[in-house]
Amino acid sequence: MCWRIAIRRVWRIPWRTHNNMLAHIAGVMNPEYWFAKRCIKFVNMAINSSKATVKTISGMGMYDNHSIIAGNIRFLNRRYDMEIDNVVAQWQDECETNNHVIRTCDQVLELVNMRDKCVGGILSRSECNDVIYYLCTQYNLTSCKFYISHFKAFHSLLNV
Repeated sequence: MCWRIAIRRVWRIPWRTHNNMLAHIAGVMNPEYWFAKRCIKFVNMAINSSKATVKTISGMGMYDNHSIIAGNIRFLNRRYDMEIDNVVAQWQDECETNNHVIRTCDQVLELVNMRDKCVGGILSRSECNDVIYYLCTQYNLTSCKFYISHFKAFHSLLNV
């Protein structure tokens, strides 16, 4: 939740921006995948530790049905087969499947840069904000057909 708020605040995009766009706008992996990678790495390090105490305690936690670590291991094993490469592969598959979202995010980033750098272009700052708002909130992400040259038609739709 806080991660989403921070992305929206830093990039100054609308609060109603679709959540599936935030990681792509920020240019990072989704936090769900970050945490999965870190947890898998931690569990593997604890189980394969050279220190007997760490190895024993992590083994006890792993086989106890009511421990937090056992619940995490079951979840990660079910979802990612306890392999970091599987986490990365799932993220890449998600990116390839949602290619239209990535294209929309690229357009949003271009507009954000145009808005923030005050580069004289075909759009004013307020027009950039209008298009950013439209792309982030109301735009149909399943059909990514947006052309900057048709902005006036979109602008008239937004002001209705």
